[in-house]
Amino acid sequence: MGAALSPEQAHAIAAGAETLALRVKQSSENALALAQFWEGHKAIGKVLYPGLKSHPQYEIAQEFFLGASWLLSFELLNVSRMTEVVNALELPIKATSLGDTRTLIIPVAPTIFLKPARKRVRQWGFPIVCFGCQQVSRISTT
Repeated sequence: MGAALSPEQAHAIAAGAETLALRVKQSSENALALAQFWEGHKAIGKVLYPGLKSHPQYEIAQEFFLGASWLLSFELLNVSRMTEVVNALELPIKATSLGDTRTLIIPVAPTIFLKPARKRVRQWGFPIVCFGCQQVSRISTT
């Protein structure tokens, strides 16, 4: 046995499944466009995104993925400013989990690590961005 879905829940799942391919395509295109933009940004040292030719697993991603991904991470040159930079962003939305139609960001080290481990990972300037379906121009200008 088990729990049964309500009609509203079943409809939401069915509607989401029908548009999944479109949402993944748009989110992946947004992530690639911003990864390329951020790769040349003076405050960013490294962009980690398998759709970039500079990524170590680029060839593998091209072989196995239809789109590179809607997730990426980047390293700030000045790691101590990570929280300040993330908080200054209007878009993406600051989040504690990833996966949405909206663009989300999570600063990993100060958010998900236990207090004792934060000292060891404080040097990590890698926020993770989960791209949504917004127009890429709206994301890149904020």
